[in-house]
Order: sequence, then structure tokens, then C-alpha cells
Amino acid sequence: MKLALDDTSRSRFRLLTALLVLLAWVHPIGCARIYRPIIVAPTPVQVLPGEIRPSIGFQPWGDNSRYRDRAQKVGIRMLVLTVDNGTDRNVHVSIDPGSVPGERLSPSGATALIKQSLWGYSFYPIGSLIALPPIQTGAWAELGNAICWTSFGITLAVGISNGAVAASSNRKLENFFSLNGWSDGEVTSGGRRLGLLLFQVKEAHPSLKLRLLLLDAGVTRTIDVPLPEGPLGESP
Repeated sequence: MKLALDDTSRSRFRLLTALLVLLAWVHPIGCARIYRPIIVAPTPVQVLPGEIRPSIGFQPWGDNSRYRDRAQKVGIRMLVLTVDNGTDRNVHVSIDPGSVPGERLSPSGATALIKQSLWGYSFYPIGSLIALPPIQTGAWAELGNAICWTSFGITLAVGISNGAVAASSNRKLENFFSLNGWSDGEVTSGGRRLGLLLFQVKEAHPSLKLRLLLLDAGVTRTIDVPLPEGPLGESP
């Protein structure tokens, strides 16, 4: 009786240890985050009659902390460029490529740098098999195998669902970048043109400015617009 009790205690200890190993394996990977819709937030400015007023401000990430944290880590700034036209004529505005600080990113390029990884969730079922491997022989083989394959099935389902959520969230974020990205073009009289700018700035700059080329009544002039100050990649 004493030997059977020792065997039972030993088996319970092994099972508990295996479960703790499984939790330690899964925890660093975490769960996928659902993309929360982001609303483009231009900087509020007052435009006087006859004035053309550009402005740039940080674009908040909303309830998307995982993307925001990743963007800060790799030095991505998500900004909103707004050009208000208070004149009685249409003007054409474009960005001077030579004034772009760092590297200007395309929607797909920005998404590639901050997207949620999919392959990591494949470790859920793999970790389950490592922590709770099938038992070939012994009194606990039937129970151990039942626990093994139940755990494998659960972690496989969890891994697949997390991978699907991450893939869907990544697509929605890239769509947001694509639909709201800045494009050079005409600003109608009394109108506004705005869009997202995505930069990757890897080094600190004492002063960051963006130069706009303004075609107004057949004459091209430049306007330097200071970028908001803050740590690299900072967007609230």
C-alpha cells in the first residue's frame, strides 16, 4: 500500500511538472491581439482666409498597444499630414522626396516590420507534446496518453485560432495604412487634404522637417513643416 501511494504521488508530481513546463513554454508567445479600428486624427488648426496651412501631428494607435510597442521598438513614426486651403483657388501639393527623414515606408513595408508573427503559435501543440509526451507502457499509460492527446488537441486549436486572429489583424492594419496613406494631389479651394505618413527613423535628428512643394497659380514654392518632437517611433 505504501509503495502504491508513493507511485501515485510520484506520478502526480510528474504530471504537475509537465503542466508547469507547458505553461512556461506557451506564456512567452502570448495570445494574438485583435486589431481595433483606428480613426485618423488630424491636428486641429485655425486657417485664415487666403492662407494655405499645412500641419503634421502624431497619429494615435488607439487600442492597439502591441502594434504601437513594436513600432516604437523599430523606430516607426506614424504621422498625419494635413493641408488646409483657405484661398479662392485650387493648389497642388506634393512632398519633396529629399526632405523625408529616414525611410518613408509603404503600407506593406510598415506592416511587415510591426506585424504579429504567425509561426510562433505552431509551438503551442509542439510544446504540448514535449511537456506531455505519449506514454508507451506502465500503469499510467492510458491516463497519460489521454491527457497527452487532449492537451495536444486543445493547444492545436488554440494555436490555429490565434494564428487566424493575428493574420486577420495584420491585414486590417495594412488596409488602414493603404486607405488612409498620404498621396500628392490637388487641394480644392476651401478644402483639405490629409493622409498618413509612415517613416522609419533609426538615428536621432536635432531637427526634423518635411518640405512640401506647393504649385499655386502656376508658381511653385516650398513650405517647411516641422515634425512633432518626441522619442523615435512615438505615437500615442
